[in-house]
Amino acid sequence: MLNREERLGVLDSTEDWLQARKLRNRLVHEYMESADALAADLILAGEYTALLLETYERIRAFAQTRMNVSPSNHGTP
Repeated sequence: MLNREERLGVLDSTEDWLQARKLRNRLVHEYMESADALAADLILAGEYTALLLETYERIRAFAQTRMNVSPSNHGTP
């Protein structure tokens, strides 16, 4: 699914999304043994925020142009 979204131009990089998902799983499912590792992962999570916002805008633009979805103020960050 991610590869198809990348081909459509909705995602910039499948690899970036896979890395973000690995980070999410690490933060949610693993016990952190090191405060330094947790701090580094939280900083990285903050950096992935831009990835999420960019992807949101691309999906929104894709829906408007390719699927004839009208623009709306609902859900705008």
